[in-house]
Amino acid sequence: MAGDYRPAEALLDGDPADGWREALRATCWMAAPHALEAPETMHDGDPDARAIVTATRARAALLAMDWRGHAGFAPGGASGLAADLAEEHAALRALAEGDALGSRERFDALRRRSEAPSVVVDAASWAALAALDAGELDDAVARARRASRMARTEGLLQSEYLANLVLARVRRHAGAPHLATRILGQLRAVAPTPWHAWIDRERALAGESALAREAQWRPLFDAARAGDRDAFDAAREARLAEARGFAPFEKEARAIAAGLDPDAPARGPFERGARALSPHGVVDPAEDDGPVAHVWIRPDGARRVLDAGRGLVRGAWIPEDLREQRASTFASVLALGGPMELDAAFEAVYGFAFTSAKHDAVMRTLLHRTRALLEGAAEIDRDGYRLTLRAHRPLLIPDPRCARPPEQRILAALAAGGGGAREIAGRVRVPLRTVQLALKRLVDDGAARVEREGRRVSYVVEDTTFAEPTLSRLRARPAQRG
Repeated sequence: MAGDYRPAEALLDGDPADGWREALRATCWMAAPHALEAPETMHDGDPDARAIVTATRARAALLAMDWRGHAGFAPGGASGLAADLAEEHAALRALAEGDALGSRERFDALRRRSEAPSVVVDAASWAALAALDAGELDDAVARARRASRMARTEGLLQSEYLANLVLARVRRHAGAPHLATRILGQLRAVAPTPWHAWIDRERALAGESALAREAQWRPLFDAARAGDRDAFDAAREARLAEARGFAPFEKEARAIAAGLDPDAPARGPFERGARALSPHGVVDPAEDDGPVAHVWIRPDGARRVLDAGRGLVRGAWIPEDLREQRASTFASVLALGGPMELDAAFEAVYGFAFTSAKHDAVMRTLLHRTRALLEGAAEIDRDGYRLTLRAHRPLLIPDPRCARPPEQRILAALAAGGGGAREIAGRVRVPLRTVQLALKRLVDDGAARVEREGRRVSYVVEDTTFAEPTLSRLRARPAQRG
Protein backbone atom coordinates (compact mmCIF):
# COMPACT_ATOMS: atom_id res chain seq x y z
CA MET A 1 0.00 0.00 0.00
CA ALA A 2 3.09 2.24 0.04
CA GLY A 3 3.20 2.01 -3.76
CA ASP A 4 5.75 -0.78 -4.24
CA TYR A 5 4.03 -3.68 -6.00
CA ARG A 6 7.15 -5.43 -7.31
CA PRO A 7 6.71 -8.36 -4.88
CA ALA A 8 3.25 -8.99 -6.36
CA GLU A 9 4.36 -8.97 -9.99
CA ALA A 10 5.42 -12.62 -10.00
CA LEU A 11 2.06 -13.68 -8.65
CA LEU A 12 0.15 -11.47 -11.06
CA ASP A 13 2.04 -12.96 -14.01
CA GLY A 14 1.47 -16.54 -12.85
CA ASP A 15 -1.32 -18.97 -13.60
CA PRO A 16 -4.90 -17.80 -12.93
CA ALA A 17 -5.24 -20.44 -10.21
CA ASP A 18 -9.01 -20.41 -10.01
CA GLY A 19 -9.24 -16.67 -10.43
CA TRP A 20 -7.25 -15.61 -7.39
CA ARG A 21 -4.68 -13.92 -9.62
CA GLU A 22 -7.39 -11.47 -10.73
CA ALA A 23 -8.56 -11.06 -7.13
CA LEU A 24 -5.01 -10.09 -6.14
CA ARG A 25 -4.79 -7.78 -9.14
CA ALA A 26 -8.05 -6.13 -8.10
CA THR A 27 -6.77 -5.55 -4.56
CA CYS A 28 -3.50 -4.04 -5.82
CA TRP A 29 -5.26 -2.01 -8.52
CA MET A 30 -7.51 -0.35 -5.96
CA ALA A 31 -4.41 0.95 -4.19
CA ALA A 32 -2.49 1.88 -7.36
CA PRO A 33 -4.90 2.12 -10.32
CA HIS A 34 -2.33 3.91 -12.52
CA ALA A 35 0.40 1.35 -11.92
CA LEU A 36 -1.55 -1.77 -12.88
CA GLU A 37 -4.07 -2.77 -15.49
CA ALA A 38 -7.71 -2.90 -14.40
CA PRO A 39 -8.82 -6.36 -13.26
CA GLU A 40 -10.78 -8.27 -15.84
CA THR A 41 -14.35 -9.33 -15.22
CA MET A 42 -14.42 -13.00 -14.26
CA HIS A 43 -17.08 -15.45 -15.39
CA ASP A 44 -15.55 -18.64 -14.04
CA GLY A 45 -13.40 -19.74 -11.15
CA ASP A 46 -13.72 -19.50 -7.40
CA PRO A 47 -16.93 -17.63 -6.39
CA ASP A 48 -15.13 -15.67 -3.68
CA ALA A 49 -12.40 -14.55 -6.09
CA ARG A 50 -15.03 -13.45 -8.62
CA ALA A 51 -16.87 -11.57 -5.90
CA ILE A 52 -13.70 -9.72 -4.81
CA VAL A 53 -13.00 -8.57 -8.36
CA THR A 54 -16.57 -7.40 -8.93
CA ALA A 55 -16.86 -5.72 -5.51
CA THR A 56 -13.56 -3.90 -6.06
CA ARG A 57 -14.71 -2.52 -9.40
CA ALA A 58 -18.05 -1.56 -7.83
CA ARG A 59 -16.31 0.34 -5.04
CA ALA A 60 -14.09 2.19 -7.51
CA ALA A 61 -17.21 3.27 -9.43
CA LEU A 62 -18.89 4.36 -6.19
CA LEU A 63 -15.91 6.46 -5.13
CA ALA A 64 -15.83 8.06 -8.58
CA MET A 65 -19.51 8.95 -8.05
CA ASP A 66 -20.48 6.76 -10.99
CA TRP A 67 -23.68 5.37 -9.50
CA ARG A 68 -24.75 3.59 -12.69
CA GLY A 69 -21.37 1.93 -12.92
CA HIS A 70 -21.64 0.83 -9.30
CA ALA A 71 -25.03 -0.76 -9.93
CA GLY A 72 -23.62 -2.60 -12.93
CA PHE A 73 -20.95 -4.37 -10.87
CA ALA A 74 -23.20 -6.52 -8.71
CA PRO A 75 -21.37 -9.41 -6.99
CA GLY A 76 -23.22 -12.67 -6.77
CA GLY A 77 -22.81 -15.67 -4.51
CA ALA A 78 -24.80 -18.08 -2.41
CA SER A 79 -22.49 -18.44 0.57
CA GLY A 80 -19.33 -17.26 2.27
CA LEU A 81 -17.50 -14.10 1.23
CA ALA A 82 -19.30 -13.95 -2.11
CA ALA A 83 -22.68 -13.81 -0.37
CA ASP A 84 -21.41 -11.15 2.06
CA LEU A 85 -20.19 -8.92 -0.76
CA ALA A 86 -23.43 -9.38 -2.66
CA GLU A 87 -25.39 -8.29 0.43
CA GLU A 88 -23.08 -5.29 0.96
CA HIS A 89 -23.77 -4.21 -2.62
CA ALA A 90 -27.53 -4.65 -2.20
CA ALA A 91 -27.54 -2.66 1.05
CA LEU A 92 -25.58 0.13 -0.63
CA ARG A 93 -28.10 0.25 -3.44
CA ALA A 94 -30.87 0.58 -0.86
CA LEU A 95 -28.99 3.53 0.67
CA ALA A 96 -28.42 5.06 -2.77
CA GLU A 97 -32.14 4.81 -3.51
CA GLY A 98 -33.15 6.56 -0.28
CA ASP A 99 -33.96 3.69 2.10
CA ALA A 100 -31.60 4.79 4.89
CA LEU A 101 -33.24 2.89 7.74
CA GLY A 102 -33.64 -0.31 5.72
CA SER A 103 -30.03 -0.01 4.59
CA ARG A 104 -28.81 0.40 8.16
CA GLU A 105 -30.70 -2.71 9.24
CA ARG A 106 -29.16 -4.72 6.40
CA PHE A 107 -25.66 -3.56 7.25
CA ASP A 108 -26.21 -4.39 10.92
CA ALA A 109 -27.34 -7.89 10.00
CA LEU A 110 -24.35 -8.32 7.69
CA ARG A 111 -21.95 -7.16 10.40
CA ARG A 112 -23.36 -9.70 12.86
CA ARG A 113 -23.19 -12.68 10.53
CA SER A 114 -20.02 -12.15 8.47
CA GLU A 115 -16.75 -13.80 9.40
CA ALA A 116 -14.65 -11.54 7.14
CA PRO A 117 -13.08 -8.64 9.12
CA SER A 118 -13.10 -6.28 6.13
CA VAL A 119 -16.81 -6.91 5.54
CA VAL A 120 -17.62 -6.39 9.23
CA VAL A 121 -15.71 -3.10 9.45
CA ASP A 122 -17.05 -1.75 6.16
CA ALA A 123 -20.61 -2.65 7.16
CA ALA A 124 -20.12 -0.65 10.38
CA SER A 125 -18.97 2.37 8.35
CA TRP A 126 -21.80 2.16 5.84
CA ALA A 127 -24.31 1.77 8.69
CA ALA A 128 -22.99 5.03 10.19
CA LEU A 129 -23.54 6.77 6.85
CA ALA A 130 -27.06 5.34 6.69
CA ALA A 131 -27.82 6.54 10.24
CA LEU A 132 -26.63 10.02 9.26
CA ASP A 133 -28.84 10.03 6.18
CA ALA A 134 -31.79 8.97 8.36
CA GLY A 135 -31.23 12.07 10.52
CA GLU A 136 -30.08 10.14 13.59
CA LEU A 137 -26.97 12.19 14.30
CA ASP A 138 -26.07 10.82 17.73
CA ASP A 139 -26.30 7.26 16.45
CA ALA A 140 -24.21 8.19 13.40
CA VAL A 141 -21.48 9.73 15.57
CA ALA A 142 -21.29 6.67 17.82
CA ARG A 143 -21.21 4.29 14.85
CA ALA A 144 -18.59 6.28 12.93
CA ARG A 145 -16.29 6.47 15.95
CA ARG A 146 -16.60 2.73 16.51
CA ALA A 147 -15.98 1.89 12.84
CA SER A 148 -12.83 4.02 12.82
CA ARG A 149 -11.47 2.22 15.88
CA MET A 150 -12.38 -1.18 14.42
CA ALA A 151 -10.56 -0.46 11.15
CA ARG A 152 -7.44 0.69 12.98
CA THR A 153 -7.48 -2.36 15.26
CA GLU A 154 -7.88 -4.79 12.37
CA GLY A 155 -5.16 -3.12 10.30
CA LEU A 156 -7.34 -2.85 7.19
CA LEU A 157 -6.20 0.14 5.16
CA GLN A 158 -9.00 0.31 2.61
CA SER A 159 -11.51 -0.11 5.42
CA GLU A 160 -9.69 2.57 7.41
CA TYR A 161 -9.99 5.02 4.51
CA LEU A 162 -13.72 4.39 4.37
CA ALA A 163 -14.26 4.55 8.13
CA ASN A 164 -12.40 7.83 8.51
CA LEU A 165 -14.03 9.38 5.46
CA VAL A 166 -17.44 8.60 6.98
CA LEU A 167 -16.20 9.88 10.36
CA ALA A 168 -15.19 13.20 8.75
CA ARG A 169 -18.60 13.54 7.12
CA VAL A 170 -20.34 12.84 10.42
CA ARG A 171 -18.08 15.36 12.21
CA ARG A 172 -19.12 18.07 9.75
CA HIS A 173 -22.81 17.31 10.15
CA ALA A 174 -22.34 17.41 13.92
CA GLY A 175 -20.98 20.97 13.71
CA ALA A 176 -17.21 20.31 13.87
CA PRO A 177 -15.99 21.03 10.31
CA HIS A 178 -12.45 21.69 11.50
CA LEU A 179 -12.19 18.19 12.90
CA ALA A 180 -13.45 17.00 9.51
CA THR A 181 -10.82 18.97 7.58
CA ARG A 182 -8.03 17.61 9.77
CA ILE A 183 -9.12 14.03 9.07
CA LEU A 184 -9.63 14.68 5.36
CA GLY A 185 -6.30 16.46 4.92
CA GLN A 186 -4.44 13.50 6.38
CA LEU A 187 -6.44 11.02 4.30
CA ARG A 188 -5.82 12.98 1.09
CA ALA A 189 -2.08 12.74 1.67
CA VAL A 190 -2.00 8.94 1.81
CA ALA A 191 -5.18 7.52 0.23
CA PRO A 192 -4.92 6.15 -3.33
CA THR A 193 -6.45 8.12 -6.19
CA PRO A 194 -9.82 6.28 -6.28
CA TRP A 195 -10.64 7.93 -2.94
CA HIS A 196 -9.76 11.48 -3.96
CA ALA A 197 -13.06 12.52 -5.55
CA TRP A 198 -15.09 11.83 -2.41
CA ILE A 199 -12.39 13.22 -0.10
CA ASP A 200 -12.23 16.46 -2.10
CA ARG A 201 -16.01 16.75 -2.07
CA GLU A 202 -16.03 16.51 1.72
CA ARG A 203 -13.16 19.00 2.01
CA ALA A 204 -15.08 21.50 -0.11
CA LEU A 205 -18.22 21.18 2.02
CA ALA A 206 -16.18 21.62 5.21
CA GLY A 207 -14.77 24.88 3.80
CA GLU A 208 -11.24 23.62 3.21
CA SER A 209 -8.96 23.26 0.16
CA ALA A 210 -9.00 26.19 -2.26
CA LEU A 211 -8.73 23.90 -5.28
CA ALA A 212 -11.74 21.82 -4.22
CA ARG A 213 -13.78 24.93 -3.49
CA GLU A 214 -13.05 26.39 -6.89
CA ALA A 215 -13.90 23.17 -8.72
CA GLN A 216 -17.03 22.17 -6.83
CA TRP A 217 -19.05 24.29 -4.45
CA ARG A 218 -17.61 27.78 -4.64
CA PRO A 219 -19.39 28.71 -7.91
CA LEU A 220 -22.74 28.10 -6.21
CA PHE A 221 -21.92 30.36 -3.25
CA ASP A 222 -20.26 33.03 -5.42
CA ALA A 223 -23.23 33.19 -7.79
CA ALA A 224 -25.63 33.56 -4.85
CA ARG A 225 -23.48 36.25 -3.26
CA ALA A 226 -23.32 38.16 -6.56
CA GLY A 227 -27.08 37.87 -7.06
CA ASP A 228 -26.58 36.18 -10.43
CA ARG A 229 -29.68 34.01 -10.71
CA ASP A 230 -28.72 32.37 -14.02
CA ALA A 231 -25.24 31.42 -12.77
CA PHE A 232 -26.72 30.18 -9.49
CA ASP A 233 -29.26 27.96 -11.24
CA ALA A 234 -26.54 26.54 -13.51
CA ALA A 235 -24.22 25.82 -10.57
CA ARG A 236 -27.07 24.20 -8.63
CA GLU A 237 -27.91 21.91 -11.55
CA ALA A 238 -24.24 20.96 -11.89
CA ARG A 239 -24.05 19.96 -8.21
CA LEU A 240 -27.32 18.01 -8.44
CA ALA A 241 -26.16 16.21 -11.57
CA GLU A 242 -22.95 15.23 -9.79
CA ALA A 243 -24.90 13.80 -6.83
CA ARG A 244 -27.88 12.33 -8.66
CA GLY A 245 -28.38 8.63 -8.06
CA PHE A 246 -26.96 8.48 -4.53
CA ALA A 247 -29.60 9.73 -2.11
CA PRO A 248 -27.35 10.98 0.75
CA PHE A 249 -25.39 13.25 -1.61
CA GLU A 250 -28.39 14.34 -3.65
CA LYS A 251 -30.37 15.22 -0.52
CA GLU A 252 -27.43 17.23 0.78
CA ALA A 253 -26.94 19.11 -2.48
CA ARG A 254 -30.63 20.07 -2.56
CA ALA A 255 -30.52 21.24 1.05
CA ILE A 256 -27.46 23.44 0.49
CA ALA A 257 -28.96 25.00 -2.63
CA ALA A 258 -32.26 25.59 -0.81
CA GLY A 259 -30.41 27.23 2.07
CA LEU A 260 -28.93 29.73 -0.38
CA ASP A 261 -32.09 30.37 -2.43
CA PRO A 262 -34.65 32.76 -0.88
CA ASP A 263 -37.18 31.78 -3.55
CA ALA A 264 -37.02 28.02 -2.85
CA PRO A 265 -39.76 26.39 -0.75
CA ALA A 266 -38.84 26.36 2.94
CA ARG A 267 -39.00 22.60 3.46
CA GLY A 268 -35.85 21.82 5.42
CA PRO A 269 -35.31 22.29 9.15
CA PHE A 270 -32.72 25.02 8.56
CA GLU A 271 -35.03 27.20 6.47
CA ARG A 272 -37.94 26.64 8.87
CA GLY A 273 -35.95 27.79 11.87
CA ALA A 274 -34.48 24.73 13.58
CA ARG A 275 -31.44 25.66 15.63
CA ALA A 276 -28.93 24.51 13.04
CA LEU A 277 -25.85 26.47 12.11
CA SER A 278 -26.28 25.64 8.41
CA PRO A 279 -27.73 22.86 6.25
CA HIS A 280 -25.76 19.68 7.01
CA GLY A 281 -22.96 21.69 8.64
CA VAL A 282 -21.72 23.06 5.31
CA VAL A 283 -19.22 25.93 5.59
CA ASP A 284 -19.34 28.89 3.21
CA PRO A 285 -15.94 29.09 1.46
CA ALA A 286 -15.83 32.84 2.14
CA GLU A 287 -17.34 32.70 5.64
CA ASP A 288 -15.85 35.11 8.16
CA ASP A 289 -17.00 36.30 11.56
CA GLY A 290 -20.19 37.85 10.16
CA PRO A 291 -23.70 36.38 10.34
CA VAL A 292 -24.02 32.83 9.07
CA ALA A 293 -27.72 33.20 8.25
CA HIS A 294 -30.53 35.74 8.00
CA VAL A 295 -34.32 35.60 8.20
CA TRP A 296 -36.09 36.73 5.04
CA ILE A 297 -39.45 38.06 6.28
CA ARG A 298 -42.34 38.88 3.99
CA PRO A 299 -46.00 39.68 4.68
CA ASP A 300 -46.88 36.13 3.59
CA GLY A 301 -44.26 34.23 5.59
CA ALA A 302 -40.60 33.90 6.56
CA ARG A 303 -37.65 31.60 6.02
CA ARG A 304 -33.95 31.43 6.77
CA VAL A 305 -31.31 31.99 4.11
CA LEU A 306 -27.54 31.55 4.33
CA ASP A 307 -25.48 34.73 4.34
CA ALA A 308 -24.30 34.24 0.75
CA GLY A 309 -27.95 34.02 -0.33
CA ARG A 310 -28.54 37.67 0.58
CA GLY A 311 -27.45 38.54 -2.95
CA LEU A 312 -30.53 36.79 -4.34
CA VAL A 313 -32.90 38.73 -2.06
CA ARG A 314 -34.55 41.65 -3.83
CA GLY A 315 -36.09 44.76 -2.30
CA ALA A 316 -35.47 43.93 1.36
CA TRP A 317 -35.49 46.45 4.18
CA ILE A 318 -32.54 45.91 6.54
CA PRO A 319 -32.49 47.30 10.11
CA GLU A 320 -30.00 50.10 10.68
CA ASP A 321 -28.82 48.95 14.12
CA LEU A 322 -27.52 45.40 13.79
CA ARG A 323 -25.90 45.54 17.23
CA GLU A 324 -29.25 44.68 18.86
CA GLN A 325 -28.60 40.94 18.72
CA ARG A 326 -31.18 40.01 21.35
CA ALA A 327 -33.86 41.98 19.48
CA SER A 328 -32.80 40.36 16.19
CA THR A 329 -33.07 36.95 17.83
CA PHE A 330 -36.54 37.75 19.17
CA ALA A 331 -37.72 38.97 15.76
CA SER A 332 -36.28 35.82 14.12
CA VAL A 333 -38.04 33.57 16.62
CA LEU A 334 -41.40 35.23 16.11
CA ALA A 335 -41.10 35.41 12.31
CA LEU A 336 -40.16 31.75 11.91
CA GLY A 337 -42.33 30.37 14.72
CA GLY A 338 -45.54 32.15 13.78
CA PRO A 339 -47.88 33.31 16.55
CA MET A 340 -46.28 32.13 19.80
CA GLU A 341 -47.02 32.09 23.48
CA LEU A 342 -44.91 34.59 25.38
CA ASP A 343 -43.19 31.99 27.57
CA ALA A 344 -42.21 29.86 24.55
CA ALA A 345 -40.75 32.89 22.76
CA PHE A 346 -38.86 33.95 25.88
CA GLU A 347 -37.31 30.50 26.32
CA ALA A 348 -36.33 30.37 22.64
CA VAL A 349 -34.45 33.66 23.03
CA TYR A 350 -32.86 33.25 26.46
CA GLY A 351 -32.57 29.48 26.78
CA PHE A 352 -34.39 29.16 30.11
CA ALA A 353 -38.01 29.15 31.27
CA PHE A 354 -40.02 32.33 31.72
CA THR A 355 -41.22 33.19 35.22
CA SER A 356 -43.60 36.13 35.42
CA ALA A 357 -42.38 37.36 38.80
CA LYS A 358 -38.75 37.45 37.63
CA HIS A 359 -38.91 38.20 33.92
CA ASP A 360 -41.83 40.56 33.22
CA ALA A 361 -39.57 43.60 33.15
CA VAL A 362 -37.02 41.81 30.97
CA MET A 363 -39.76 40.84 28.52
CA ARG A 364 -41.16 44.36 28.33
CA THR A 365 -37.69 45.73 27.60
CA LEU A 366 -37.12 43.12 24.90
CA LEU A 367 -40.46 43.89 23.27
CA HIS A 368 -39.69 47.62 23.30
CA ARG A 369 -36.26 47.16 21.71
CA THR A 370 -37.52 44.75 19.07
CA ARG A 371 -40.38 47.06 18.09
CA ALA A 372 -37.90 49.92 17.80
CA LEU A 373 -35.61 47.75 15.64
CA LEU A 374 -38.48 46.89 13.25
CA GLU A 375 -40.15 50.29 13.26
CA GLY A 376 -41.71 51.11 9.91
CA ALA A 377 -41.25 47.59 8.50
CA ALA A 378 -43.06 45.31 10.93
CA GLU A 379 -44.83 45.32 14.26
CA ILE A 380 -45.39 42.89 17.12
CA ASP A 381 -48.97 42.41 18.32
CA ARG A 382 -49.59 41.19 21.86
CA ASP A 383 -52.88 39.58 22.81
CA GLY A 384 -52.50 38.56 26.43
CA TYR A 385 -49.64 36.04 26.35
CA ARG A 386 -49.79 35.52 22.58
CA LEU A 387 -47.32 37.34 20.33
CA THR A 388 -47.54 37.81 16.56
CA LEU A 389 -45.06 39.51 14.22
CA ARG A 390 -46.71 41.18 11.21
CA ALA A 391 -44.49 42.41 8.39
CA HIS A 392 -45.62 45.43 6.34
CA ARG A 393 -42.85 45.01 3.78
CA PRO A 394 -40.09 42.49 2.95
CA LEU A 395 -37.22 42.70 5.41
CA LEU A 396 -33.99 40.83 6.11
CA ILE A 397 -32.51 40.51 9.58
CA PRO A 398 -29.56 38.47 10.86
CA ASP A 399 -30.38 35.44 12.99
CA PRO A 400 -27.82 35.44 15.83
CA ARG A 401 -28.83 31.88 16.75
CA CYS A 402 -26.88 30.75 13.67
CA ALA A 403 -23.67 32.42 14.76
CA ARG A 404 -20.80 29.99 14.87
CA PRO A 405 -20.43 28.71 18.44
CA PRO A 406 -17.22 29.59 20.32
CA GLU A 407 -16.07 25.97 20.16
CA GLN A 408 -16.10 26.00 16.36
CA ARG A 409 -14.19 29.27 16.11
CA ILE A 410 -11.70 28.01 18.69
CA LEU A 411 -11.28 24.73 16.81
CA ALA A 412 -10.50 26.78 13.70
CA ALA A 413 -7.86 28.72 15.62
CA LEU A 414 -6.38 25.51 17.03
CA ALA A 415 -6.31 23.93 13.58
CA ALA A 416 -4.20 26.87 12.41
CA GLY A 417 -1.80 26.36 15.33
CA GLY A 418 -2.09 25.56 19.04
CA GLY A 419 -1.72 28.03 21.85
CA GLY A 420 -2.74 29.01 25.34
CA ALA A 421 -6.20 30.20 26.34
CA ARG A 422 -5.20 33.88 26.42
CA GLU A 423 -3.51 33.68 23.01
CA ILE A 424 -6.55 31.95 21.47
CA ALA A 425 -8.92 34.51 23.03
CA GLY A 426 -6.96 37.24 21.28
CA ARG A 427 -7.09 35.42 17.95
CA VAL A 428 -10.83 34.78 17.94
CA ARG A 429 -11.78 38.00 19.77
CA VAL A 430 -13.78 36.17 22.44
CA PRO A 431 -13.65 36.87 26.20
CA LEU A 432 -11.00 34.84 28.01
CA ARG A 433 -13.49 33.18 30.34
CA THR A 434 -15.61 32.06 27.37
CA VAL A 435 -12.52 30.57 25.73
CA GLN A 436 -11.49 28.78 28.92
CA LEU A 437 -14.92 27.16 29.29
CA ALA A 438 -15.05 26.23 25.61
CA LEU A 439 -11.56 24.70 25.74
CA LYS A 440 -12.60 22.60 28.73
CA ARG A 441 -15.61 21.28 26.79
CA LEU A 442 -13.43 20.53 23.77
CA VAL A 443 -10.95 18.60 25.91
CA ASP A 444 -13.75 16.71 27.66
CA ASP A 445 -15.25 15.80 24.26
CA GLY A 446 -11.89 14.61 22.93
CA ALA A 447 -11.73 17.33 20.26
CA ALA A 448 -8.62 18.96 21.78
CA ARG A 449 -5.84 17.96 24.12
CA VAL A 450 -3.68 19.77 26.66
CA GLU A 451 0.10 20.00 26.29
CA ARG A 452 2.23 21.16 29.22
CA GLU A 453 5.78 22.47 29.08
CA GLY A 454 6.83 23.67 32.50
CA ARG A 455 4.26 26.23 33.61
CA ARG A 456 3.02 26.83 30.08
CA VAL A 457 -0.28 25.17 29.13
CA SER A 458 -1.29 25.01 25.47
CA TYR A 459 -4.05 23.31 23.50
CA VAL A 460 -3.96 21.49 20.16
CA VAL A 461 -6.61 19.92 17.94
CA GLU A 462 -7.19 16.27 18.73
CA ASP A 463 -9.68 13.57 17.84
CA THR A 464 -9.58 10.70 20.26
CA THR A 465 -11.05 8.39 17.62
CA PHE A 466 -9.10 9.34 14.49
CA ALA A 467 -5.55 8.06 14.23
CA GLU A 468 -3.49 9.85 11.60
CA PRO A 469 -2.35 7.58 8.73
CA THR A 470 1.36 7.76 7.97
CA LEU A 471 3.60 6.24 5.34
CA SER A 472 5.35 4.14 7.98
CA ARG A 473 2.00 2.60 8.94
CA LEU A 474 1.26 1.98 5.29
CA ARG A 475 4.52 0.13 4.68
CA ALA A 476 3.99 -2.01 7.74
CA ARG A 477 0.72 -3.45 6.49
CA PRO A 478 -0.20 -5.93 3.78
CA ALA A 479 -2.69 -5.01 1.07
CA GLN A 480 -6.32 -5.65 1.92
CA ARG A 481 -9.43 -6.27 -0.14
CA GLY A 482 -10.52 -3.11 -1.91
